[in-house]
Amino acid sequence: TLATTTNDVNLLSFTAIDILSANIAYAPTAPGDDTGSTNATSTALNVGNTGLDQEVFGSDMCNQFSATTTCPVSSTSTIPANQQQFASSTFGYGAAFALNLSTTSPGPELELNVPKTTSTTLFNEGVTYWGIAVPASINLAGSYSGLNTFTAVPSEPQDW
Repeated sequence: TLATTTNDVNLLSFTAIDILSANIAYAPTAPGDDTGSTNATSTALNVGNTGLDQEVFGSDMCNQFSATTTCPVSSTSTIPANQQQFASSTFGYGAAFALNLSTTSPGPELELNVPKTTSTTLFNEGVTYWGIAVPASINLAGSYSGLNTFTAVPSEPQDW
């Protein structure tokens, strides 16, 4: 039988993010140069029940990076984390947030304003745009890797 109650029912908020690709594919960039207005992208799926913004922080980049081996402090073979920049829309290098090193605070909140997902099969998504500058002192050619961490942050209620 149907029963009703006057007790309130609370729904807990669950802010969650899923990043579609494991890589941020920057355009080839020579030492002393930056990506200019050529932006790489990462896509965040909103898999929670709130609106979604994000915080991002990361590590330095080098050619021997692994999850258990950090990059050496070297001006000739390490790209500092803060040489990566990110924004919620396309930009020219120098006009966006600099990535904070993972040993410091998470950095600024990026206003993705991805609405909460109301489907169980199709998630709302937001795009983060990326640029990088390679210091002129880099003299070791090759692919450089690091680790960026994305943290889900609930957006303002009007953006849900």
